[in-house]
Amino acid sequence: SMAIFKNMPRLFRLVWRATPGALIVSVMLTITSSLLPAAQIYISKLIVDQVVLLVESSTQISVMAETLLPLVAGGFGLLVLQAILQQLDIYTTQVMSDRFLLFANTQMLEQATLLDLAHYESSKFHDILNRAQQSGSAYPMRVLRTTLRLLGQVTRLFGLLALLFRFNPL
Repeated sequence: SMAIFKNMPRLFRLVWRATPGALIVSVMLTITSSLLPAAQIYISKLIVDQVVLLVESSTQISVMAETLLPLVAGGFGLLVLQAILQQLDIYTTQVMSDRFLLFANTQMLEQATLLDLAHYESSKFHDILNRAQQSGSAYPMRVLRTTLRLLGQVTRLFGLLALLFRFNPL
């Protein structure tokens, strides 16, 4: 809903305060991972073009293998890189979540210590505090992960569109 978009800058500032390094790494991993499909398609195109060229010129198998090997190795390297980036993303997301949980709970407890003692006798206050502890740290991370997924999809779309435009502008 619109409330999420309205609160997004505040949520990002909170995550930034808690864990700026992990947030930067997470954004970079998202963008890099999202550009890999376009790179893989481009390498596949180069391999097909090279095979067609070599077959048409009746090149020997040994020369053909020598020419294609670097391209195939590049394609395989991209697959390995994609798997590594995926694992790094899982790790970074977990680190970010853990650090933010600690930060959010610390902030909440610091604010709670500033309150008047009368609040602690109110069951309504305890209910609000419990709800804040349970969902307060999960909500910003959910919004952040959704936003990063959206950023990844948009980056992937633009990467593939750029590739299509390079092959054929029409």
